[in-house]
Amino acid sequence: MSQVLAQPYWKRFAIALCAATVLVFACSLSMQLHALKEPEWVLAVAAGVLVASIPGSALSALAFRHNQLALILGAQLLTVAALAAWFGLRA
Repeated sequence: MSQVLAQPYWKRFAIALCAATVLVFACSLSMQLHALKEPEWVLAVAAGVLVASIPGSALSALAFRHNQLALILGAQLLTVAALAAWFGLRA
């Protein structure tokens, strides 16, 4: 189990933000690659996932101080929940 207790909040936040953004973007891209024909749409999806990852990463960095795996999984879960809620409101 990797310990992140000695790391400050901003470093835990950066780890969670990067992991959640990259992994959720990769999953989103793999599911929607057939619909994203132009490069600007890929950049728009990346920007949207990045913006949706910020609150989840902040909460995850506050909640999980001891376990890096829980930090990353929590940030991903909250990012997916934020995206699902946003798309649910738009539908």
